[in-house]
Amino acid sequence: MRRETVEVLLMVAVVLVAAVGVSVLAYETPVAPPVPQVPATLVVRGYVGEFSPQFYAVAAHTAQPSGLAHDPGVQTLLNASPIRFLRYGAGSESCDPIHNISYSPNGTPRSGCDYDLSALKAWCTSLHPTCETLYQLPGETNNSSEDAAIVAWLLGTVGFEPTYFAIGNEPNGWTHFGIPWTSWRSTDNSVPTPLAYAVEVRSVIAAVRAVDPSAQFVGIEAASPYGLDWFTTLVHVDGPQLSAVAYHLYPGRPLGAEPTVDQLYGLLDGIDNISSTYGTVRGAVDAACGCTDLPVQIGEYNAGPVPSVTGVYPPLDGQYPDAVFLAGSIDQALAEGVPTLTFFSLQSPSTAFEFGMLNSADAIAPVGLLYEEILPSFAGRWIDALVIAGAPDVWGTALVTNATGGQQVSALLVNAQVATQVRLRIGALLPPGTHATLIGWQPGEPQPGVEHGVPLGENVTLPPQGILLINATVPSGVPAVGRLGPARSPAPELRGIAGAAPFAGGLPLGTGYATRSPEEPVGAGRCSFRSSGGPTRRSRITTGSSRGSGSKECGVPRGTK
Repeated sequence: MRRETVEVLLMVAVVLVAAVGVSVLAYETPVAPPVPQVPATLVVRGYVGEFSPQFYAVAAHTAQPSGLAHDPGVQTLLNASPIRFLRYGAGSESCDPIHNISYSPNGTPRSGCDYDLSALKAWCTSLHPTCETLYQLPGETNNSSEDAAIVAWLLGTVGFEPTYFAIGNEPNGWTHFGIPWTSWRSTDNSVPTPLAYAVEVRSVIAAVRAVDPSAQFVGIEAASPYGLDWFTTLVHVDGPQLSAVAYHLYPGRPLGAEPTVDQLYGLLDGIDNISSTYGTVRGAVDAACGCTDLPVQIGEYNAGPVPSVTGVYPPLDGQYPDAVFLAGSIDQALAEGVPTLTFFSLQSPSTAFEFGMLNSADAIAPVGLLYEEILPSFAGRWIDALVIAGAPDVWGTALVTNATGGQQVSALLVNAQVATQVRLRIGALLPPGTHATLIGWQPGEPQPGVEHGVPLGENVTLPPQGILLINATVPSGVPAVGRLGPARSPAPELRGIAGAAPFAGGLPLGTGYATRSPEEPVGAGRCSFRSSGGPTRRSRITTGSSRGSGSKECGVPRGTK
């Protein structure tokens, strides 16, 4: 009810009281209805494989070409995040990096390229160990000598060797294939076939290895997981020469410009999701090359729809639901064994987020907060897929590391239900009484909150659209998940099974993430986060203590850490 309306009603009531001589006016504030809840059970589906150090990746576009070296907001985000694999070379199809010239579709030289390889070198070499990189060589001109000259310049002048080279980007969209930059025309319609592209890759690999014998190659950055002949032809022609192949995935393409939150989360179960597309590409690559070990990366990933389809970025771009969608996608990718999930992109060129973790003013999007505040603690050596029985649209993965005195278990749980909280039984993951650090986030909170030393009960509560990371140590001799845990058979796929019986035991359900004793208030130990104008820095986690009384800093201005 609007404030003005309330004030008017109160004034009317006062007049009525005076008129009829009533001395007391009762006015009650409406009580919000309780949030619906469903019970569910966490099931350990089984060991997936080793966690790849290249899993956390980003298309490292920056608002300014030298942003990696000179933008403090970019550096702060990258240094705080677990990202150590950068795909680099925005606009590389039309860029001559040796002379720092970019060409228009009409062949007209323009000022400067959209990236700076010396900036890439500066950031990567500042890390110990250094980062891993994928640099895109120009491919549309089909000029292997030109690519070899760029690599020679990169090694000799810049003094930097990327981990991988890619030959161009999304070749199915090229229209100037085999045409020199200065001869490009917007009316060109020179389109490569999959075989022509595979032959180009073979030529470029030979030319580049003549100047850099140790060069490694990601064979294709395909525009989508469809058109499988691009993959099968490539690996048939070039398979032994390749270190990986990659495809791009924007599962929200069909939604149009204004998807709802429910539609966004529905993409996690849609036909274009990671599970469906990765399995399809993986199977086609394996069959074509007669192998099972050529990595298939996801070279670009975001919800979509992409502007090239709709003309605009969707209104949910840069909002909290993006973080929920991506966290669920990370669980899904790990469960499928995806070695690299490359978020698109690092920084937008404008004050809108435009799929970026940051905007041009260094304000951070919720997805950036996810990478900076939650994912650094989601780490481990082995991947265990988790299945949630009894509640659809809830996702989970565990990462496990063998440690002195027990196992370090890190579990990322995501509730992609819009209005329903989930009471999740977690005994298959962690025994009751385990003390854990919880990093949780839900709608209405500007940033994640942290609780240290929380004693877990049999259940945890995932609020609607909630993200929860559980970090705990399971002592030696206590059954736990992971490669070194007790022998077990992979559980059947139980997602979506309804009608689970209410759980016996446990403690009363709170409104936070963990079940706790009645005397301990929900949210104890949480930072009281406050919104503030302008770009701010998130909570900085410090040492914790028992019963959720951990210490932290909140709302630290950007650039102060």
